[in-house]
This record gives sequence, C-alpha cells and structure tokens, in this order.
Amino acid sequence: RWEQLYNSAPLKEKRLGQERQRVQQQEEQWLAENCIHRSATDAQPDQIFSRLYRERFDREKRMEQMRAANAASRSQQLAEGSVHASCSASEADLVERTRRLYEDGLQRMERLEVARRLHNQQFKAPRRSASAGPSRFEMLYSDASRRDEERKHLQECHERDELEMCRLQLVTTPRRLGGSGTSSAQARSSSARSHAE
Repeated sequence: RWEQLYNSAPLKEKRLGQERQRVQQQEEQWLAENCIHRSATDAQPDQIFSRLYRERFDREKRMEQMRAANAASRSQQLAEGSVHASCSASEADLVERTRRLYEDGLQRMERLEVARRLHNQQFKAPRRSASAGPSRFEMLYSDASRRDEERKHLQECHERDELEMCRLQLVTTPRRLGGSGTSSAQARSSSARSHAE
C-alpha cells in the first residue's frame, strides 16, 4: 500500500500541476475578455478629455436635477404636514382677524396691569413700627444674654459636681493613722458615718 502511494505521488503531482495551469489560463482569458480597464492606445488624449468633460457636465446636471427634485418633494411634504392652513381669506376676514388680535392684546395688557397693581399693594403693606414690638436687634441681644446665663449655670453645676466627686474620693481613700490596719479601718468607718450624717 505504501509503495503504491509512493509510486503514484509523482503522477498525481504532475496531474495537479497541469490542472492548476489550466485553471490559471482560463482565469487569465476571462479577465482579458471582461476587463473593465480600457486600453489607453484605443483613444486619443483629446477624445479622453472631451469624454471626461462630458461625463462631469452630465454628472453635475444629474446632481442639480436630484437637488431640485429633493427640494420639491421636501416642500410638498412640509406643505402636506403643515398645521397652517393655506390662507385665501377675503379682506373682511383679514380685518376681523386683525381686530380680534388687537382686542386680545388690549385685554392682556389690562390683566398684566391689574396683576402689577396687586403685586405692588402687597409690598406696600404697612410695616410694623419699632414701638409695636421688640426689634430684631433686641431679640438677638436677649437671646445672647440668655445663652450666657445658661452657660454660666452649666459651668457652676459642673464645678459643683467636680467638688462633690473630690469629696467622695477623699472619703473613700484609706488613711493611715499610726501605721496599724485596725486604726485605718476604724478611721474609714468613722468618716463614712460622719459623711452619712
């Protein structure tokens, strides 16, 4: 089997090479027949220039026609979808519309003037006189003095509490009297009794 594959490999390679060459020749022939590039030898430079000029002129003409068509279709779409009706009113209708607009403007001006007067009256309301009640300054001054008094009272309470704590600590600390344990215990009990009384 291996020998057969080994012997047939050169034949297979030759056949594949011929097939590749044939496919390549067919592709080149197709490209030559269907080439989109014109050969420059077929036309003179004057012909090429005139052809390009005509193509550009035709292209600009088509673009202008497309722009005009787009503008016409856009204006038609706007006209169809517009909320403004086409106005073909008579002169009497125009006079009536103008009169209504003028009267609406006058009514609006009157409403604004009434609102302005009401607004001004609210701001011109009589203000309280200084003798009617305490002024803002007096209220602030009394508030500040009240806070000072509260601060002093709290400080005094804090000092009293500290003094009381010091007394309690003095009472509960053991005192040495003469170096004996019984006398210090007696001193503690006597000081506790005196404190309780």
